[in-house]
Amino acid sequence: MGTIFVDNLEPQSGTSLTLGASGDTVSLTSGAKTSGFGKIGQVVQTVKSDTFNMNSSTYADVTGMTASITPTTTSSKILVLVDTQVSSAVTYNVHLRLVRGSTEIHTKVQRIAQDGQGQYREYPLTYIYLDSPSSTSSTTFKLQMKVNGQPAYMNRPSDTGGYDPSGVESNSTITLMEILD
Repeated sequence: MGTIFVDNLEPQSGTSLTLGASGDTVSLTSGAKTSGFGKIGQVVQTVKSDTFNMNSSTYADVTGMTASITPTTTSSKILVLVDTQVSSAVTYNVHLRLVRGSTEIHTKVQRIAQDGQGQYREYPLTYIYLDSPSSTSSTTFKLQMKVNGQPAYMNRPSDTGGYDPSGVESNSTITLMEILD
């Protein structure tokens, strides 16, 4: 087996460049860096299956909605995906905040509407944020929540048979994906 040293490989005009053949494996040496691929380096996920009750007008951590990841390079980006369900028996706003370490990086307000009978309805909520932590240290992301005077719940079954007619608690997740440059 030989080694070829080049600075640039270009396909012939009007063609594409193919590395390897069907069934071959193309590998990079440990420590080698690729550029421009935007590939996923690693994925971390936390699943919360219990109910969380919030009745505070100041932000507090949502227990069980924390995940940590150690980026491979300082140029890596972290895609944060939050999937949860929020419910209440009244109409008002639920405030969510995404925090990296102790730094607020994004906020979101979700309007919760009552069903007119004072019963709890569950509303799905998705949160997507692309962060650039510029670090190779373990980095923790967490979800915080606050409300304005009325209780709200995460993962609480609906009373009205809305999104969860079985009465079984829903699961919430926080997923971190490292996007390599």
